[in-house]
Amino acid sequence: MKHASREFTSKSVQNFMHAIIQAKLNDRLIPLLAKNCKAEVSIDLQDLFMHFAFDNICKLGFGIDVACLDFSLPNVKFAQAFDMATSILSIWASNFPFILKLQCVFHVGNERKMCEALCDIDDFAMFVIHTRRKQLMEIDSKKTSSKSLEDQHMDLL
Repeated sequence: MKHASREFTSKSVQNFMHAIIQAKLNDRLIPLLAKNCKAEVSIDLQDLFMHFAFDNICKLGFGIDVACLDFSLPNVKFAQAFDMATSILSIWASNFPFILKLQCVFHVGNERKMCEALCDIDDFAMFVIHTRRKQLMEIDSKKTSSKSLEDQHMDLL
């Protein structure tokens, strides 16, 4: 945790975050708002900003663009699973332990939904890991310097 907090305070990471956010604003958010404004289509700003934040977090954390802010505002499976898991956790905090144990034993209700969400989250995590390993093997085979490796992978992963 200390390492991550130091990374967030470094000037290079701040510049990287700024570049990610600026790119998402210019390439996705502003054109999407302009398109909907021109077509006089109403849009849920809370949902839109959630997509915007999620795109930025995934790019900064994993180096992957999940494209939540495409013009069609797609339902990204990982984003939905993450949202579902956090919602269920907040429900679990206010439920009686007996109810949670019953749901766990019979694999019903929120327990079932949580398992499905966690499977989707695990699938995404494995995709990220396999993608990064493949990239690192390609870089290793080209025998690039460690300096260029840092330049190519400016994310927390």
